[in-house]
Amino acid sequence: MSIHWGPDELDRLERAITEGLRINLMRRGTDFSVTPRSLHTEGAIEILTATHTTTGEDLKFRLDEVEDWDIL
Repeated sequence: MSIHWGPDELDRLERAITEGLRINLMRRGTDFSVTPRSLHTEGAIEILTATHTTTGEDLKFRLDEVEDWDIL
């Protein structure tokens, strides 16, 4: 089940992007520690682009697939 992305949640995520804060998010039961880089849309889907903090790999997350998240 994905979380509800209301205005407060999106504001927190945008703050993490602009301040370069690390976040932890869960998608499909897997935890990811990432540094968010941008938030954009592809069609009607909102996409978070982030860098994995350990591997440096660029990852994309559909917001409607994120089950939980928090700023570290």
